[in-house]
Formats: sequence, C-alpha cells, structure tokens
Amino acid sequence: MQREQSDIEAPAFRRKILYIAGYDFATSDAHFARFKRGLDVFSRTWNLDVTATRPLPRGAWTVNTAGHGWKVESEFELLEWDDLIEQDSRRTVFSRLVRGARAYANLVFTGTMFRYARASPRYTLFALYPVALLLLFSALARLVTAAVSSFLTMDLVLFGLVWAFGVLLLARWSGRRWRLNQALDDWIFSDEYIHGRRPDVESRVVEFAARVRAELEHTKSDELIIVGHSLGAMLAVDALSRSLEWRPQQGPYLGLLTVGSTIPKFTLHPAARRLREAAARVAGAPSVDWVEYQSRDDPISFYKIDPVRNRRIERDQMDRKPIIRRVQIHDMLQQPTFNRLRFRFLRLHYQCVMGNDRRSAYDYYMMACGPIPFGKWTRSARGFLDFSVDSPCVPAKGTSS
Repeated sequence: MQREQSDIEAPAFRRKILYIAGYDFATSDAHFARFKRGLDVFSRTWNLDVTATRPLPRGAWTVNTAGHGWKVESEFELLEWDDLIEQDSRRTVFSRLVRGARAYANLVFTGTMFRYARASPRYTLFALYPVALLLLFSALARLVTAAVSSFLTMDLVLFGLVWAFGVLLLARWSGRRWRLNQALDDWIFSDEYIHGRRPDVESRVVEFAARVRAELEHTKSDELIIVGHSLGAMLAVDALSRSLEWRPQQGPYLGLLTVGSTIPKFTLHPAARRLREAAARVAGAPSVDWVEYQSRDDPISFYKIDPVRNRRIERDQMDRKPIIRRVQIHDMLQQPTFNRLRFRFLRLHYQCVMGNDRRSAYDYYMMACGPIPFGKWTRSARGFLDFSVDSPCVPAKGTSS
C-alpha cells in the first residue's frame, strides 16, 4: 500500500544505499521505474506502508516505510556508469568480434577459463555462450556459402570472404535480439579492466570512492550500505578499497552487500593482482561489514566460492569476511512465479535486487527499507525470517549488531 509523502512523520531510522549496477545499460530513469515496480511487490509481501518515492538529483530517490511501531527513511543513490556501457555498445560488429576474440584468447592462454571451470562449471557455460553462438553462426554461414558455391564458381579467397560476410551478418542480426553484443562487450570490458586499459573506468571508480568518502564524512544516516550487483560487485570492492584510507574516526555503520557477484571472474585472472589486493583490503578492514549472498538458482554468478580467497566453501561462511550466506531464489518467489522464470536466467540473476513475492531469509527491499539493522539480519540463522515486522521493532540508533 502506498501513501503520499506528507502522511508519514519523521523517520526513526535512516539508511543510505549506494548502488553499483552490473554491466547492463540502464539509465537512472530505468532503474527508478524498476525499483518502483519492486516496491509495490515488497509492500504487498510484507504488508507494510510504503510512501510514493520521489526522485532526487544524481539518480537518487527516497522511500519512507512504516510498520507497527517503527518508521524508516531510506535514500538510494545510483553510482552511475551506464554512459560507459552505452559507449561500448556503439562498437562496430567487426571491432567487437576482433576485441572479443582477443579477450577469449587471453582467458584460454592464461589458464583463466580452466580456473573458471574448476570454480563454477555453470558460470563457465555462461561465459562460453558468445563463443557457442558464434560457432553456430560460423557453421550456418559455411553451409550457406557451400550451397551458393554449388551454383557459382568460387575460388578459396572468394569463398572465405562470403563466409566471413555471412558470420558478420548473423552477428549483427542477433546482436540485440540474443544479447550477443552485450555479452561480448562484457568480456571485452573485463579484459580491459583487468589489464588496466580503461582509464575512463579508472576515473569513474575514483569518483565512486569520493562519493563513499563524502557519505562517511557528512551523512546523517545511521547506516551506509554499499550494494554491488553482478559485475558491479567488483567495482564496489575496488571503490571501497580506495576509500578506506579516508575512513573518519566517527561515522555511520558501514556495510557492503555483494549479490549475484562475479568477483572471481576478475580475481581468478593472474593479471588481476591489484583487484585481488583490493578485495583482501576490504575483507580485512575492521570498519567494513562485508556480506555476500549467493544462490544456486543464479547461473550468472559464482556459487559456493569465497571471492577473496577463491576457494570453494561447502556451508555458510560466518567466521571470516566476507560473510557468505547461501539463499535460493525459489525460496523468494511463489512457486508459479518461479516456474514462469525458471529458464529466464538473466531475470533470475536480477532477482536478488528485485521484489520478492514471498517472505524469505533474504529480501533486497527489506534490507533497504526495513527496520532490521544490516549487522543483525545478515548474521541471524534464518535472516529476516527470524524477525517479526508485524510487531514493534525499532532498531537502536546506529546499531550494527
């Protein structure tokens, strides 16, 4: 249920969310529209009063949430880099294929692809999707070219040119339809980021770190939570590691939430020493509470892998950072909803930052808008299910555990 902003009094608890999205071109307006849709689902699932949101400058908005005996004000701010993704999307088909081939060759020759296979066979299948699609196009182009050559005389050079043109044509046709462009651009970006060939991204991460510093120094919130989704989890860790030297003596509780994370995509590469050091620095910082949620239902992420030590874990990791909790998407959704989405892998990948239509241990919107402090629900055996939001539950100001 939504109410007008004026109907809710001053909140008892304030939370600030800095959100870094993955490699998916979506403007701040698109993120805001997606968030509002999830907010409606959240309010119905938990039977809470949620105000209409109001966009603020810099891709930000506020949400007021009220339950029995508690009120929370949450401010969301996107740390935007969609303009860089949009810039990548303007590559020509030929340039994309050449750069993509170089990125994949590097993964093979450095042994990184084999490390992916050992760490997560399912993620490796996702990683090889563009290659499989291009091999299919190559085979189709070869068949068509052979058919044409049976009617027209072709020498080897002409045959090769017609075949290559067919591959380019199929790649161009499928670029948006089957997300081939996005998949190849993602791997090109990752290769360039690992090897330090993206000065524009370097500058943007420095800006992100400055925003974290500004919030730590000036925020009036009780909690500052940095959220990194998918590839954005690596950017969040990178930015936060740069901001640690600026951490003031006094400030809000600082939490880092990584979900749908692909951090090992980077840290498993032998050339990613700087990124491995950044992850270790954040994990070792006593001022940062880093928690990662992983799900078997999400094939576009690493499951049962410690993203700092790149080691397999068999159960929840509670004795060191990052704390790693395993949750299942089928527990977040009603069975008919999950059945409808079962084979929509990209949609399942986004569920960890969307509204759940079933109460569960992990709920992105409850994390962002609910009354339970970050340090409590992330360490509770059943997460949010160990707390009742239907009875008075007012967190102590600044509580972190």
